[in-house]
Amino acid sequence: MWAVRKRGPAPGLALEEVSVPAPADDEVLVEVEAASVCGTDLHIFRWDAWARHRVSPPLTLGHEFAGTVVALGRNVRHVAEGDYVSAESHVTCGACYHCRTGRAHMCEQTQILGVDRNGAFAQYVVEHNEGEHPDVVFEMSGAREAIVDAFRIARNGGRVILFGIPAQPVELDVAEELIFKNLNVSAVSGREVFATWYKTRWLLEHGVVDLRPLITEQLGLTEFDRAFALLESGEACKIVLRPNGAPNEALIATPVGAVEADGNLSRLERWAHR
Repeated sequence: MWAVRKRGPAPGLALEEVSVPAPADDEVLVEVEAASVCGTDLHIFRWDAWARHRVSPPLTLGHEFAGTVVALGRNVRHVAEGDYVSAESHVTCGACYHCRTGRAHMCEQTQILGVDRNGAFAQYVVEHNEGEHPDVVFEMSGAREAIVDAFRIARNGGRVILFGIPAQPVELDVAEELIFKNLNVSAVSGREVFATWYKTRWLLEHGVVDLRPLITEQLGLTEFDRAFALLESGEACKIVLRPNGAPNEALIATPVGAVEADGNLSRLERWAHR
């Protein structure tokens, strides 16, 4: 496979062909779909004072990534081939005092992907699998299967937040899926009126979130029947209807009747265009 490597103790990087890593017993092999460049990578590229004291070449860089699991170590249980995953870049021992008391970020045996061990600027990387289920599960669809799965996949002591509205009553095994797992369950209806507008606007304006991948289709108003058919079939996530054929630009809404919390707006605005 091809990988971006730090060959030796000098500025620069190189694209090299290396062997595909084999996962150890408690590791998985991930085919990398995307990996982003971090400031840490820039330090290593420049080979500045921090990098010289921290990194031991040769090394494949990259610690922020997502991809698909393609092979499993023999002790891996809760991940399957074909799962789409990301990874915590800090690989801790899981056995020291700090790891066992909820402070794994202090583990003295920590290895960071792309810094202490080969990372994800490559076609494949091996993310250490601890077999943990999610801490928090948001169920937003209301689908019966998704609601049942939400309780099943949450870790013991985790949290399930229910927002989607099921069309029919949903049967759950309260003892096995809630009580014995010590789950915290929140049922949410509505939101904080106006306050959520300001939070969302800030997130969008500062590029913290990008909602565009959620938009499956953008259709004219006359195509409403197609929009509903796509949603009914389960082939769409969010469909935008454009009554006036507006350009595909991001819109940030300011609610009618709301004023900025800091009082900076001199008038009410309906829409703020980015």
